[in-house]
Amino acid sequence: MDKPLPQLKDGAQTVFFQAGGEWSFLRTPRNYKSAKGSGAVPLVLWCRGMGSYVRDGDSDWMKKPPAKAIVDKLVDSGYAVAGSELTGDHYGRPAAVAALITLYRMMLDKANVDADKVGMYTSAGMGGTVMWLAAIGPLHGKIKGVVFAQAVASLASMLHYRKEVICKAFGMPDDTPDDIIAAATAGSDPLPQTELMLKARGKDFVKGLPKTLLISGDKDANVIYEKNALALHKLLTAHGADSTLHPLPGVAHVLHEMLEPIPTLHADFFKKVFGK
Repeated sequence: MDKPLPQLKDGAQTVFFQAGGEWSFLRTPRNYKSAKGSGAVPLVLWCRGMGSYVRDGDSDWMKKPPAKAIVDKLVDSGYAVAGSELTGDHYGRPAAVAALITLYRMMLDKANVDADKVGMYTSAGMGGTVMWLAAIGPLHGKIKGVVFAQAVASLASMLHYRKEVICKAFGMPDDTPDDIIAAATAGSDPLPQTELMLKARGKDFVKGLPKTLLISGDKDANVIYEKNALALHKLLTAHGADSTLHPLPGVAHVLHEMLEPIPTLHADFFKKVFGK
């Protein structure tokens, strides 16, 4: 049986609970009011990247200064931040998307957050898969803004770097040929899924897409810039979606180790998206 969300109080607090069997956390800002009906705060969902975790009373962002700086900045801006274990190192598998949706629904039902001001961000590359699959799928039209920070938009592009982990995430042997992996995981690959939805629904689909900020080092050899951040940005802007690309010249796969300007980029983006 899940550990329920505890009774929330006014003001700042960090609580741990389970949503859909997955350990989750919620951190509220100083201006949080527990009584629903007025003073609802914006909500930002943290989407677990590879190696991140949420446990009972513990999460890696609490111990890693760069990750904590982002959470602190968002909370100091007046936003609630919530995140889930998302079934582990998921690479966008359906169970992880379902866990994110469950957390989203619980927050809207149990916490005093503004359903019209919900955003998402990822703390590491892998989190981009589950975040974007939710935004173009079950949460389409419900998310106002997302931040990709060196995040995976193309699952197929990661086979050069994370083949064994992707195979494990989707229950395949490590020696599965790349073309079989790509075919088997195509439904969980953000870029081709976005392309399919754009072809199927056109302008109606674009209207429901969140504003998007893509931050990436242009020398990232792991989550390759051209195949992920740049590719998604080009696809979105070609169809009239609101996408901003923020490349960091000469920077490799180190955003998860950086402090400023990363937290401020997140906070400034959500301030623009939420209007506060």
